[in-house]
Amino acid sequence: MESWQRLDLLLEVLAGLQQEGIYYAFVAVGDGTMRKAWEKQAIALGLGAQVRFVGRVAWEEVPAYIAGFDLGYAGAVPLAAGKMYLSPLKLYEYAAMGRPFVASAYDDARQLIADGAAGYLFEPGNPEDLKRVLRVAYDERSGWTVMGRRSREVVKQKHSWEARVQKLISQVEAILASQNEATDHTRR
Repeated sequence: MESWQRLDLLLEVLAGLQQEGIYYAFVAVGDGTMRKAWEKQAIALGLGAQVRFVGRVAWEEVPAYIAGFDLGYAGAVPLAAGKMYLSPLKLYEYAAMGRPFVASAYDDARQLIADGAAGYLFEPGNPEDLKRVLRVAYDERSGWTVMGRRSREVVKQKHSWEARVQKLISQVEAILASQNEATDHTRR
């Protein structure tokens, strides 16, 4: 758990939503430099009963945790070094396991949603936008199971290794065909 993941932002927003009568439970799996601070923040915000920090788990246990989620979260913000390089594997893991997600509106998350995966995007680092999105998600919670199934199908059809290899093969074939066509024209 590192600062760029902005779980502090999520905790603040969850506390605000709780005051509105909107309750989310939150489970954080993993460890890192910010874990202790965020655990203290959760308690200070009165979220002790709704928030659990599991810590580091073996990679083979991660799917069991994701299976217990109703909604995934990926709230990364750009690093201070400049433009963020971000390919959040967790989004694909959530979708592959049939879970809709709430995510910062970066390219991978936008692409998954454009492809038909179910998720809610918010402006990175913006607490008011995250709160807005979590309100919408809460209102749509009865449809999360169906949304998750749709996400799983999108990942299987467009983002699995098999789908990616098939796309790569078709791109290579197109390049070879255009090169052969160019060679044929120069021979004439």
